[in-house]
Order: sequence, then C-alpha cells, then structure tokens
Amino acid sequence: MQSVEKYIKEKGMKFNKFKRSVEVTDKLIGKVKARVGDTPIVVFSVGKKERFRMISRKNNIVFLGDMGEKVVEEESKIGSMRLRDGTHWDEKAHLVCGKILAEELRKRDLGQK
Repeated sequence: MQSVEKYIKEKGMKFNKFKRSVEVTDKLIGKVKARVGDTPIVVFSVGKKERFRMISRKNNIVFLGDMGEKVVEEESKIGSMRLRDGTHWDEKAHLVCGKILAEELRKRDLGQK
C-alpha cells in the first residue's frame, strides 16, 4: 500500500487530490486572512513547503519555513522524538517545536508582551 505522500512526491500538482487540497487550503487561508483583518497570522509547514509558502506569500502571512529543520536539529542533539512509525513527532518534538515557535514570534515582536 502506497502512502499519499509518495503520490504527491511522484506527481506533485498532477495528482488531482493534492492539487485540490492546495486549492482548498488557499481558499481557507484567504477567508481566515479576510476575517482577522490586520491581526498577524504566522504559519509553518514541516513537509511540502513550496505550496504553503506560495499561499502564505499570496495572503501576506508570515511563513516560518525552517521549523521542521530546527526540530530535526534538536533531535540530533537529544535523540529520537518520533512515534513508532518513525515519521510523526512525539510529545517531546511538539514541545520543542512550541519553544522554537515562541522564540520566532518574540523575534518578530508577535509574542506575548
């Protein structure tokens, strides 16, 4: 059984279900942006980043493109932070990601005062 990630990697936007998911995500992000007005939105993606980066740029949203790499860097220092499937993050990885995200928000003056 092949994973959807393999189809996406092989076919990209020619994989209709992925193409549709990008279109829906674009519409949803546009609606959120319109709804929140001047309130800043910050997003990150760990996997396929190019489409999410494009959607973020189009909607004037801050995109943190290196969050996954920063978590992996921490993982190399403290050991595996993956679930048994070897792909998904465990609780420690989410905690590390949250700390990195908080620091990124502070750097951009978007965190709590």
